[in-house]
Amino acid sequence: MADAAAEAKEVAALDTVLFRFATAEDDKFAAAVVRVLPRVLPRLESPSSKVRAKVMEVLRHINTRLKEFDSLVLPVEKILDIFASASSIYTKTFSLVYAAKGFPRLAPPDRAPLLPRLVAGVAGIRAGLRTQCLQIFASALPGFDWRNEQGEATDALSFLSPASLKTAGGGGGDQKGGAE
Repeated sequence: MADAAAEAKEVAALDTVLFRFATAEDDKFAAAVVRVLPRVLPRLESPSSKVRAKVMEVLRHINTRLKEFDSLVLPVEKILDIFASASSIYTKTFSLVYAAKGFPRLAPPDRAPLLPRLVAGVAGIRAGLRTQCLQIFASALPGFDWRNEQGEATDALSFLSPASLKTAGGGGGDQKGGAE
């Protein structure tokens, strides 16, 4: 009985979020997405299909409205934290969807510190997710500054060691890299 009450409470909270997004003016919507998206994505881990379905409704609404906001900077760092800690393939997948939408919206200097977190553990995730991570990584490279403060070329991608690609952010199944 307590589980049903908790589920109903969580669905009601997500209904409130959805209502607030639907009725928010554009200026308030942008701020709300940045604040709420990192709170909603982890709810895809819920064992309740009703909660997950309501999360999907919220995400669909966010996707629809995001098309109007090309310059809205998404909280990519928090989204990558969710990706790294997620155990559900759905949470990992949708985290990458929003990371992919968020990376191009970041200024090139803001992308660079996030690249190691994006590819950390990429060798240990499903092939489809691995491909998506690497596509995001490649799309983040234009505008990347390969020089230090003195104007000298650097080894900016030194974090791409085999060991770093096998640690952190893994999980999500298929450790051998087979098909989904």
